Amino acid sequence: MTNRHLCGVVAIVLTATTLAPPTFAQSTPVQADEAVAIDELRYARSLSNAFERAAVQIEPSVVHITSKSRVQSVRRDIFGRRHIGPEQLRPTGLGSGVIADPAGLILTNNHVVKDADILVVKLFDGRELEATIVGTDPQRDLAVLQIQADRLTAATFGDSHELRVGEWVLAVGSPFGFDNTVTAGIISATGRRGIGLVSERFKDYENFIQTDAAINPGNSGGPLINLEGEVVGINTAIASKTGGAMGIGFSIPSNMAQTVMKALVEDGRVGRGWLGITLEQLTPDILKQYKLDQSQTGVLVSAITPDSPAQASGLQPADVILAIGERPTTSPGELITAIETTPPGFTAPVRILRDGMLQTVLVTIGNRNEQISEFFGGIEDANLGATIATIDDRARRELGYQNADIQGVLVTDLAPDSPLAKAGLEPEDIIYGVAGNAVDSVETLQDYMGRVDLRQGVRLQVIRGTRKGYVIVRK
Repeated sequence: MTNRHLCGVVAIVLTATTLAPPTFAQSTPVQADEAVAIDELRYARSLSNAFERAAVQIEPSVVHITSKSRVQSVRRDIFGRRHIGPEQLRPTGLGSGVIADPAGLILTNNHVVKDADILVVKLFDGRELEATIVGTDPQRDLAVLQIQADRLTAATFGDSHELRVGEWVLAVGSPFGFDNTVTAGIISATGRRGIGLVSERFKDYENFIQTDAAINPGNSGGPLINLEGEVVGINTAIASKTGGAMGIGFSIPSNMAQTVMKALVEDGRVGRGWLGITLEQLTPDILKQYKLDQSQTGVLVSAITPDSPAQASGLQPADVILAIGERPTTSPGELITAIETTPPGFTAPVRILRDGMLQTVLVTIGNRNEQISEFFGGIEDANLGATIATIDDRARRELGYQNADIQGVLVTDLAPDSPLAKAGLEPEDIIYGVAGNAVDSVETLQDYMGRVDLRQGVRLQVIRGTRKGYVIVRK
């Protein structure tokens, strides 16, 4: 690059010798180039200064998290006999977090703290403290921790709804265990969904910020900040074939993270918002059918569930929802995300188009978890800390399993501190096996669970959406 620049200067000077000398008021091409270079350098330095100010502001609020698990060493002697050694604590994971409240509340990812027996938080000033889990939300991969310490600096949160593609951001955390690492990039996209990064079942509800700021293993749970030093996202995942950064990272929007944190702190759990509406994407045929302009955006309400929050609010079939709160909606997935991430009980204005007229309807968001529990009922099992029901034809139909011959027990409600909740189960999960034994009713599940020692743990086979897997439940 230097050689090309020097060659250009020489060519200009040689050409200039064949021309008349410049007057006093004129500037030479070399002087003009230097002026441009000075302006460019001044701009680069101003951007560099902005990065520096943002990093300095956020760094005292960023923490390094080490998860530790209890393990027992096992060895064999020369005769082949097994000898179990004493229980030991071993580091099993690294992550990041951000201090969200000076009282010691830390926001991070659920996958950073999952399965940890002990969590150690290292502060910017070098102090190391043990943290307790206030609550987790596996569906959105968020968790809130608590530490007891003074002189804590809480981060300032920005409005993630205001983010724009192309905006500069910084990702802060502890990639590969290197504390206080800052990388820069831009917002590549907002509202990324359908990826299945956290849960295949809820991939249509995802709402990730995509950035090309380098995010690597260990960055999880750290903040994504704007140039004002405000937290606009929580770094969560990367799309990579090598395990390292490839310019595609994903963060949870700060507005969603704050909503989840508030619910976890106040209730120990996060309810899912619910309206009770069936939605359709506006297509040219639908626009023509309802005599709407072909450029019209929004989401069509095709049906209303009886006795739902939508019906109580006065929403009607054929309404076109344009926005909920301040969030415009252009697709069913986008609206579902807005509803699910709105705290139950919150009253939100919904802007609609009805019979060609703009209207605003106030709707009070319901609780999807409570709706499932009321709709399907079930038996409260104190041992599991859950309400469970034998899955029947109605449950299969309502949950979209009508074409599958599924047997099992439906989880309709969970206590936040129950063994099932701690194992990662959620309402609407279906338990179809215990330690390899088929489960086809509540009675069968209770019988099997009554025989096992939960202190040792037991494997439950679970269906979630279109996927099957298992969890280990223990007390």
